[in-house]
Amino acid sequence: MRSNNSVYIRIEFNVNDPVAFDRLELRMKYDDGFVAFLNGAVLASANAPSSLQWNSAATAQHKASATTFEVFDVTAKKANLRAGRNILAIQGLNDSVTSGDMIIVPELHGGTSGPSMIVQPTINFGAIEVSPASGNQDEEFIQLLNPNSIAVDISDWRLTGAVEHTFTPGTVLAPNGALYLCPNSAAFRARTVSPKGGEGLFVQGGYKGHLSSLGETIALINTSGATNNTLTYQGRPSDAQLYLVVSELMYHPPGDGLAEFIELLNISSSVTLNLTDVRFTQGVEFNFTGSAITSLTPGGRTLVVRDLAAFNAAYGTGLPVAGIFANGTALSNGGELIKLEHGDNQTIREFTYGYGPPWPAEANGTGYSLVLIAPETNPDHALPANWRSSAFVGGSPGGTDVVPFPADPLGDANRNGERDLIDYALGNDLGMPPLFLSLNQQPDALGGPAALLLSFPHSIGAERAKIEVFFSTDLATWQDGASHLEAVSTQQLGDGRALLIWRVQPPLRDEPRVFMRLRVTGQ
Repeated sequence: MRSNNSVYIRIEFNVNDPVAFDRLELRMKYDDGFVAFLNGAVLASANAPSSLQWNSAATAQHKASATTFEVFDVTAKKANLRAGRNILAIQGLNDSVTSGDMIIVPELHGGTSGPSMIVQPTINFGAIEVSPASGNQDEEFIQLLNPNSIAVDISDWRLTGAVEHTFTPGTVLAPNGALYLCPNSAAFRARTVSPKGGEGLFVQGGYKGHLSSLGETIALINTSGATNNTLTYQGRPSDAQLYLVVSELMYHPPGDGLAEFIELLNISSSVTLNLTDVRFTQGVEFNFTGSAITSLTPGGRTLVVRDLAAFNAAYGTGLPVAGIFANGTALSNGGELIKLEHGDNQTIREFTYGYGPPWPAEANGTGYSLVLIAPETNPDHALPANWRSSAFVGGSPGGTDVVPFPADPLGDANRNGERDLIDYALGNDLGMPPLFLSLNQQPDALGGPAALLLSFPHSIGAERAKIEVFFSTDLATWQDGASHLEAVSTQQLGDGRALLIWRVQPPLRDEPRVFMRLRVTGQ
């Protein structure tokens, strides 16, 4: 998914008699969105843009359940079923080309409603308020509507997705009645504009989380685990939500550990960000209101540090430090949740970093920091694949260690006989002698078969380089070697390069002759 946000699935199936079905359900596991077509007609969709293109992205993130399908009642579309051959086509939508995961699992079920079959009445989503005018996010709400002529007991039903909530026992929606859900019922009743307290409304508080102005999906799940209804709302993200990223973390510096820092970066090329009321609320605490830096120009960076004296001793003065962590807070060496919010509780960034694989282990106490890869693409901070270790000990607070992509990738500016793209990827111009691809045998201490180890360098800051390993046993036919290699170690060399060591797995290891070569491409 590195070059396209969409994937396509086409499933053929046969139906003997479509008239025999009086109910049709599409059951989906999806991450992050989809549009389903039955014989060319739209069947159902989630997190899909209003104007679908061949490479469209999902409009919001959605994590699929590994065990539970979301059920879409598409009975109204069963006329599109044909006797004989039918085609179910799915356009799967990822939220970003930098996303590290995606799942699309469809099932189409047809059936009849027999005398013993109970069809669960549908509950609709009504009004929602994402950003209360008061600025108090606890005043937000989600309205549920019962359009049925009978009361519906939704005890122990759940809301999932944007927020999490389990309905309390005895929650019954009256015929044509409404229920207002909110994170804090006292705050809801204290609202100064309708809906508010004193209006005789049915209110239930206590849901976990807040609605994001980025836009999300909310699912209503009944007690059997089936999806009763879903709502995807379009967001109105703030400038900070669009352009402010956590670009670097030094969570475990060497020595006394006091030189911790968090760096923020404005990735916009034109918008200056107002940081007033922007604050860290989990992991560490800090409010930019009244700090040394209250705005960020396009491309600007700012730092929040644990101990100013320790930071200045490590990095010198003159860097864009906004202030120090408040209330004695510090970054955990064992990984933790980091949350950056507006003053109205709207989340700007929320992610949990780790201290070991799949997170870069080199950032855990060896002097290197965590660096967000390609921050200008606004990658998902929660994915370990979107982070790397810094190129140099100490990291690059207030700046970047990214190596510029060569102006002429196929040229040879330093006249060393290698294309500039190769020098860029392998770090041949970083000051130390070049390291080359090597293949060596390592004897087994217990007398077993010798290990065959492949090693080659890469430039850590060369984020636009992609290095692939290919193998051959006859120098005529070359194949992708990824499935034959097991990662052994990554050794930071301290000069901007890391040495990658791989173990060649059987049966390739046992071939009488094995040849390896690298293919480098620019991304």
